[in-house]
Amino acid sequence: MAKWEQIEAVNTALPTGMRAIAQMQPVFTQPLAAFTPFHVHELYEPGGLFYGVNQLSKNVLIGDRKKLRNGNGFVLGVTGGGKGMDIKQELMQVYLNTKDDILVIDPQNEYQVIAEYLKETFIDFGAEAGHTVNPLDTDTLSYFPNVKAYITDKTELVLGIFSQILDREITAQDKSLIGRCVNEIYAELQSWKQMEQPPTLSDLYRTMGEQPEPQARQLQLALELFVTGSLDLFNGQTHIQRQKGRNRLTVYGIAGLGQEQAAIGMLIMLEGIRARIASNARKGKATWLYIDEFHNLASQEFSARYLEKIWKEVRKLGGLCTGATQNLADLLQSKVVETMLCNSAYLSLLNQSDIELELLHRTLGISDTLLEYVHNVPPGCGLLKFGDKYIPKDNRLDKESKLYQLFNTNFHEKVEEKRR
Repeated sequence: MAKWEQIEAVNTALPTGMRAIAQMQPVFTQPLAAFTPFHVHELYEPGGLFYGVNQLSKNVLIGDRKKLRNGNGFVLGVTGGGKGMDIKQELMQVYLNTKDDILVIDPQNEYQVIAEYLKETFIDFGAEAGHTVNPLDTDTLSYFPNVKAYITDKTELVLGIFSQILDREITAQDKSLIGRCVNEIYAELQSWKQMEQPPTLSDLYRTMGEQPEPQARQLQLALELFVTGSLDLFNGQTHIQRQKGRNRLTVYGIAGLGQEQAAIGMLIMLEGIRARIASNARKGKATWLYIDEFHNLASQEFSARYLEKIWKEVRKLGGLCTGATQNLADLLQSKVVETMLCNSAYLSLLNQSDIELELLHRTLGISDTLLEYVHNVPPGCGLLKFGDKYIPKDNRLDKESKLYQLFNTNFHEKVEEKRR
């Protein structure tokens, strides 16, 4: 069209207002954005992972979370917005393109099919599974500068557990009693040598019963279900029957615990995961941790503080944590979690409700123009925050692809697929 006038055509296309050729071609805003990069944020980091297509320029989004100031982040969106599909796409790329380990805390056991497909490890913590996890184990002892710091850390964990068990707020008296009992059950731990037998919840239960205060009896009763009741899988020395194989991907399925106990199970799982991440760090290996239904832990003060500690700790050990939730309002009830959210350099924002839109605008300062990309959009579409950039993305998978069929959890689509 601009034969022998290429230089004049380029000069005409520049945003200077000069017209050097007679021919004109109307161009719509969307394709025009590809020629005006100063209006469009792009993301291309060689060696990174695929995060979809830029909705404005149609260029691919390739990013490396390990290069971010803080690689931890969140995937947020309403039910059916594509959170699971978003996480699974990243997870599969990490598995295929790196040698990193991947850990998933799965409250609904929806990642089981992926673990089985890859012939990796799925650990079911249902009532009949036969697994036992001891939250008071000493496997993280060597990662602390002294025994006192370790016992303080375990006290924080036990406070977090009680914050999930009790139907009331933890009082100052509760904190003192819990701290005293934790100190007593670790009384033998005076050196770097491991105890012959780490204490269990039974020891904590017994020690609480020996305290003179009436309030200690209330705490003991609250713990009883986890010692002699149906949830005694957290009472005893750690025993997990792992599958043979590489165990690069480990999914902790806790759907069998029920909704009420899921948050406690997640908290206790995190204690064992910390040791795995630290062990990988010594080997020079990164670890990706995904926590689904993140709001279950964020809603309680001590659980939220425990999460914040892990968020900071694993970042120094080469870990990358990702929390997924549909309830942004629940996250922002905790100042601790709100700070974690605001400091995250990675966010995948999918379809949001009207309430969440207002919260995102107020908390993260996202403009109304950008929020249009997370309001009434198809599953998989939304905003990607990568560092300081907010990029409209389209990360939808072809419904006929093998990956979509593997990742899909839509009940009606799966029934229709079986019918066909």
